[in-house]
Amino acid sequence: MNAAIEKKPHQTISNPVKNQLHSLVAISQLAQQIDLPSFHIKSQHKGSLLSKFKGRGVELTENRPYEDGDDVRDLNWQVYAKTGRLHTKVYQEERERPVYLWVDVGPSMQFATQGSFKSVVASHLASLVGWYELKRHNRVGGVIASANSVSFFKAGKNRKNFLRFLHTLCLDKYGQDKQSSQTLYEKLKVLERVKQPGTAMFLFGDFLGWDQTCKKHIIRLSKHQDITLTIVLDPIELNLPSDGTYAFSNGHEQTLLDLSQKKILENYYSAIKNRIHDIRSLATYPNINTMMVFSNDHPLQKAFQKSEQIQNIFPKEGA
Repeated sequence: MNAAIEKKPHQTISNPVKNQLHSLVAISQLAQQIDLPSFHIKSQHKGSLLSKFKGRGVELTENRPYEDGDDVRDLNWQVYAKTGRLHTKVYQEERERPVYLWVDVGPSMQFATQGSFKSVVASHLASLVGWYELKRHNRVGGVIASANSVSFFKAGKNRKNFLRFLHTLCLDKYGQDKQSSQTLYEKLKVLERVKQPGTAMFLFGDFLGWDQTCKKHIIRLSKHQDITLTIVLDPIELNLPSDGTYAFSNGHEQTLLDLSQKKILENYYSAIKNRIHDIRSLATYPNINTMMVFSNDHPLQKAFQKSEQIQNIFPKEGA
């Protein structure tokens, strides 16, 4: 096993409050060693990725020389018997199926009381999925939704294209935004630019501002795309401390929060629980899956906990 991967969970994110490019790039080593679990086993879209139900494409289009990280199940042993060299089968869906990673780095995501900022956790999850799909020779694109802008990256198969997406995730300006001038719906609406049916979309954020307009938009997209929504939260968001006044800081400024007013607490808990329930209820739709992770989880282990490879590489704290 690569020494860079043999680390405790808290060591795999180099900076808990800001994305570091070298940390997001290092995840590519992990992506070379694992097979992510299937998320889209419910989907009816032909050629969907990460799907045991649909599997790989059905039309063999070519054989190419074996590359490090190729799935051994895709090796063409008949070509090997003739040439003595390993070749990998390439399928039509493998070449045409794009993957898009939507990451929210807005003000509400620049927060954590434990572990890493929610924006950092979301970015590391997106990085893992992106590197994994590039390993599978699939096209990867992305959307970065910040307080005042939405950046769209067209799907491509080369490493340079994906590095540009990761580099943008690391810009300092995202951590300086205090208020958002865009609604969540406006941030999600940019996904309409993805026209190819059957695209896999992975969304990472806290989905603050979720409403029925957002829900209808996701349902409408799912009629043609496969969608996985990952809710990223800090544990304190579901379990606020007892009565009192608490100070929160971003390292530069401090805000006081008075938790002594019960009515305010009741309204808060009602809002966040309704948001989570409404998003997770989308899993009843055939082409939508949902997950939830916390800022103090190891993001790679928690999100993909069904993968024994992930569990072995990232043991739980105290284990």
